[in-house]
Amino acid sequence: MKTLSSALLAVTLFTVACGQGTTTPTDGGTTTVKLDTAARIDAFLEGKTLTMEGANIPSHPNGFNENQNFAASSQCYKNTIIKVGSSNYKVTAALGTIRALDGGTPAFGEVGLCDKSTGGNFAADSTIVKYDNVKGNAECFDIDVTFNVYAQEGRGAILDAGVMKLELFLKNQRVNMRCTDGNPGSGSVKTATRTPDGGVGMPVPFTGNAVQTYVISQ
Repeated sequence: MKTLSSALLAVTLFTVACGQGTTTPTDGGTTTVKLDTAARIDAFLEGKTLTMEGANIPSHPNGFNENQNFAASSQCYKNTIIKVGSSNYKVTAALGTIRALDGGTPAFGEVGLCDKSTGGNFAADSTIVKYDNVKGNAECFDIDVTFNVYAQEGRGAILDAGVMKLELFLKNQRVNMRCTDGNPGSGSVKTATRTPDGGVGMPVPFTGNAVQTYVISQ
């Protein structure tokens, strides 16, 4: 997708057959629903709708400034909605328009202003969604989302069984963005660099906010 986004509003009771139950949070736990394995996270999200809009959209979706013109890869959004089904994400997004400060269109790579009031639409279906390395009660988990022509990687968290945080980046664009490096938004992420001869350079700190906040609903 260009970005993942979504809405979490309500929580349902889970059957023993689904491997889900309720539990009192322990130190480090973040939800009263038992989400301590990848399988339980997958089962909990199945059939849900995830919505990201308004202030829940970060300044740097997928690690790129929402105000910067990257043509078809620009990250200016009005909202993003994810339907979870068969362990995959069906993503639709209402796009904004990046405008130059004088009202025109900025050149490629230039920074303007993300106008969320008007734009087109975007849709994509994932082929693989993988959760891994779950910490505590979904206080952090690694996530990889694969689409036909691109992939995302990063980490997430589910809070109070009603909000999901996803700090996602396009594959191979960032380092130190897994749960072993910290929880979503911890500031550990760095940008991979290249030396003039094409080798691997020293990573530099990523200073933007890429944490997307999704509300979960039925």
